[in-house]
Amino acid sequence: MQKFNHAILFIIDDVRADQFFDLVEKGYLKNISEYLTDGLYCKNCITTFPTITVPAHTTILTGQYPDGYDVPLLKWVDRNYAKLTEIDYTKGIIGLEINDHMNRSVKTIYELVNGNTFSAFEFLFRGATRDFGFNRQEFFTSLDKPVINSFLNPSDYFEENEAPKFCACWYFDSDVILHEYGSESDTYLKSLRKIDRYIGRIIKKLKENNYFDDTLFIITSDHGNYTANVQRDLSSSLEKFGLIRNKDYWGEFGGVGFFNFKEENDWRQRASYDKMTKYGPNKVNIFETILNLDGVQQIYYRDGDCRKDKGIIQLKSHDGEGIIEYDNGKTKYSYEKNDLFGYEKDPKASKLLDGKFHSIDEWLEHTYHIDNPIIVDQLPRFLNIDKRSVDIVAVTDAKTVYHHLFSHDVCHRNTMNVPLIMSGKGLEKKEIPFAKTSDITPTILKFLGEKIDSMVGKPLI
Repeated sequence: MQKFNHAILFIIDDVRADQFFDLVEKGYLKNISEYLTDGLYCKNCITTFPTITVPAHTTILTGQYPDGYDVPLLKWVDRNYAKLTEIDYTKGIIGLEINDHMNRSVKTIYELVNGNTFSAFEFLFRGATRDFGFNRQEFFTSLDKPVINSFLNPSDYFEENEAPKFCACWYFDSDVILHEYGSESDTYLKSLRKIDRYIGRIIKKLKENNYFDDTLFIITSDHGNYTANVQRDLSSSLEKFGLIRNKDYWGEFGGVGFFNFKEENDWRQRASYDKMTKYGPNKVNIFETILNLDGVQQIYYRDGDCRKDKGIIQLKSHDGEGIIEYDNGKTKYSYEKNDLFGYEKDPKASKLLDGKFHSIDEWLEHTYHIDNPIIVDQLPRFLNIDKRSVDIVAVTDAKTVYHHLFSHDVCHRNTMNVPLIMSGKGLEKKEIPFAKTSDITPTILKFLGEKIDSMVGKPLI
């Protein structure tokens, strides 16, 4: 098997697989087209649900999911305190605390690689020999030079004067621009071309300095995207029921909503099921109230006292209901009246509606090509993170949303399916029919000749 001495992972934020490969094939991303189209590629690489930056990146860089690394979202409630305490990774230095909040038993790729490792720029850097630190300006303004310099002048970055064995680069401009202008805008497409230029500069410098031939290059994204039609406001939508945000409930809502509720005045205690059927000053049924918000199609929540390894997730829609049972990493889906995920109409997906428990890889193989890929596996992983999980997840039709009209978070194929390229000298061009983003870390480790730790992801080679 081909081995490499170095690997560089490029995470281009907010890119759909179909759009990315179309741009590459047309030569719009000319550096990627010229240098990185030999090797492994996958047009059906499925990311995490919810399709949100923090869990998506963490899965890529650990080969695990939220039930393993214990970090659910960009924002979440710390239930160790009676007073509402929100963890918000968007607020400057707090964003770096994810490295402390992650479960220590789950290892990042930096912790699994023997040799120098570099995070430039990537918010998850626990275990990296060198990260971007607090000097962010260098990394925001020039996302090629730090990578190039780490190879050409390693003594400036590492105690051991050796080029990095692994480096992760996160290009986030594309996400910022997409939320404002959408995926079909010239502004968004220009941002992708700018990122392509950064990657091209890195490649050319490595070629000039004899690093290119023994370097594996990986390109992927954290999630895809969608375009909605109507924007609503969560706070005003629930105030009419007497529910005040950050007093009676905590909520974050885009195309997917996340809600926490308290028992009396103590946020350390989750509201019981009975209390949520008569909640707040107006004694409203929370489940019905959220399900009937504009655009909401389904809600999901834990059934009773779920454990990490075993439990039941309740699923409700306007015209049907179902459950997901999970037991030691395998899941079983059943429903009454109408299939909430649309599996029964698909010849492949319907094979898993057999009353049996199935692994994530079975769900992947049978659902990667349709909406709601692997959601039966993902919901239990997201909703059983002990105190950090939300109480209710609400899913819209992605047409009526409560934040950006151009966004990501739902479990539609265009948000769950991301590009994956693994290119290096000597690799034959080969299409991988389907994969999951948790497979990226173990595959890189195998190419580098490193030991692969226990993780959900599996090597693609």
